[in-house]
Amino acid sequence: MRNVFKVIGVIAITVLIIFTITTCRNSSAGGADGANNPGWVGIPVITITAQPVKETIVKPGKIKSSLKVKAEVTNGATLYHQWYRNTENNNIGGEILEGKIDASFAIPTTLEIGKHYYFCKIDATGEAATVTSNVATVTVTEDPIITIITQPDETTTVIFGNIIGKLSVMASVTEGAALSFQWYRNTIESNAGGTAITGDNFAVFTIPTTLEKGKYFYFCEISADGETTPIRSNVATVTVTAPIGIEAIDNKPFMMGYDGSAGANPEEKPSHEVTFTRELSIGKTMVTQEQYQAIMGINPSSFTTAPGGENSAKLPVENVSWYDAIVFCNKLSIIEGLAPVYIKNGKTNPAEWGEVPNNSNHPDIIKWEKVEANWNANGYRLPTEAEWEYACRAGTTTSFNTGAAISNDTGWYTDNSGKRTHEVAQKQPNKWGLYDMHGNVYEWCWDWYDENYYKTSPSKDPTGPDSGTRRVVRGGSWDNDQNVLRSAYRDNGNPLDRNKFIGFRVVRTK
Repeated sequence: MRNVFKVIGVIAITVLIIFTITTCRNSSAGGADGANNPGWVGIPVITITAQPVKETIVKPGKIKSSLKVKAEVTNGATLYHQWYRNTENNNIGGEILEGKIDASFAIPTTLEIGKHYYFCKIDATGEAATVTSNVATVTVTEDPIITIITQPDETTTVIFGNIIGKLSVMASVTEGAALSFQWYRNTIESNAGGTAITGDNFAVFTIPTTLEKGKYFYFCEISADGETTPIRSNVATVTVTAPIGIEAIDNKPFMMGYDGSAGANPEEKPSHEVTFTRELSIGKTMVTQEQYQAIMGINPSSFTTAPGGENSAKLPVENVSWYDAIVFCNKLSIIEGLAPVYIKNGKTNPAEWGEVPNNSNHPDIIKWEKVEANWNANGYRLPTEAEWEYACRAGTTTSFNTGAAISNDTGWYTDNSGKRTHEVAQKQPNKWGLYDMHGNVYEWCWDWYDENYYKTSPSKDPTGPDSGTRRVVRGGSWDNDQNVLRSAYRDNGNPLDRNKFIGFRVVRTK
């Protein structure tokens, strides 16, 4: 019996010891997960978050610069820094710099002319693995060394007769030297040779307002005090493109919708009076391929070669989505110094809008669908559906702006198009001088589409429903019969659609 009690006693003592050890561990760790004790949660990990500057150029006797490294470590561990100097451009080996144990290291003021290489090793408490920074090169030289920080924009588009734009370059030079700038113009896309432009010796160059339509090539030569070789910037190409021809039209009330046509659809009813409180100017033609490419840098069209005798550059642009069209409008407005109309997520510059969506799964599609219009802005935009019909009718009340019927002389449609688009302004314009309002390509309008909208549409400045899934298109295309080309005919498209049937024209109001 005594042996049994001995065994029980041994077991009890063992359990007590295990319990005590476990309790001590958990207690010292600050909780069951040991969150406050690095010794129980693993070895700390060091991460460099900012490397030292790759190259620093200084003059002997005028050295005031520093090198810096930034790091972070897990588990609340403490960081330690040690700077090294090397004779080669690598971070292997090297000579310890005594006393240089901070994240910031002042470059020695006594360095001689030449290249010097430094790096930093970073340790931490808790047996963390040492990490080593990249190499920082310090160049000590008597001669100024010029470095171009920002090149001029590679391409710039301006509008003939309304040229607004600048080219700029940013450079740095060794301490104590002064920079000089000289802009050049060249006849080819090269920064060799060229002709110096008198008086243009600043970092910013104003594009001449007298340029004719075409391409021009500029670059900047940068020099500094002392015996140093000047360096030249990259070439900046300036394209001067034809302006968007717009026509101011009368601002009068008109009857919109059903006009008694035999082929009328229910969504064209009821006929209703519309008035405009803003003065309207509208593109004489649809936006052409050369105009679109000048602003957007690409030509997405399906038909890029015109039939014999026509100008391919003046074919209407197509294969553009509604979103492409509003980006074009704001870009053109910015180029001409006008206030952009469209606002996405509080911003008017399409450069800040992100990628244009091409499908409904686009990660930013909701914000694109919620693009707003500032109707008081004086920039370019798409016409509203009411503005488009008003411009198309040009004071007429018949099925077409040519009367009760359309002919080969007044529009491109399935009977005469040859199953393709044609150069703009080849048919007779309407009474207000506007071309291709009937046919060639459909035209995007601002409005969301609602087949019942006319029943509740306001009489002044209607801009369409507040929301929807499809946008209005008007005018018909080369692939439609005459009925679809009627002034009152309403149609719609997915704003994501890019196809060979839809283009657009622009308007401005004030």
